[in-house]
Amino acid sequence: MNITVRTHHVEITKALKEYAEDKLSKLQKYFDHIIHLTVELDILDNANQDDRQEVRVSIKIPNTTLRAVEHTKDMYASIDLVHDTCMVQLKRYKEKKMKNYRNKGFKEELYIRRFNSTRSTDKPKKEDRLYVPKPMGPEDAVMVLEEDHLPFVVFRNMESDKINVVYPLDSGYGLIET
Repeated sequence: MNITVRTHHVEITKALKEYAEDKLSKLQKYFDHIIHLTVELDILDNANQDDRQEVRVSIKIPNTTLRAVEHTKDMYASIDLVHDTCMVQLKRYKEKKMKNYRNKGFKEELYIRRFNSTRSTDKPKKEDRLYVPKPMGPEDAVMVLEEDHLPFVVFRNMESDKINVVYPLDSGYGLIET
């Protein structure tokens, strides 16, 4: 993670720069994929002395940039506050990404990869499915099983509206009703 410290209207001291770098480098433990962090220290020209010392942080992470701004009467306190704000943002972003990652695998329809007799390592095509989404009767499922030489077919029974499985046996075909 690269950290850049810039100043506006401020003469930066070595201690202030090191404090900002040390404090904000700890954000790495909340999110591992931080690419670049930019810290801007500024003294504002407003009449209120309590919030003149401003710290702006931009955190570049894959696919987005997070920003935080804090100001108090002390630059060190502003750095502490912006650290806390960035920590909350990174945790929230990480939780959001994890939630999306977990929900990605669940789909309404069940698609199972077709098992080829050759067991090739090619990726399955979209049309290589063992689940037929449209309702059909067991006889139709047996025809699909025979035509495509599949080990089994999962389908929705049009009479009972339940999920069924048809599979070949030595003497005919088996039917599993749920």
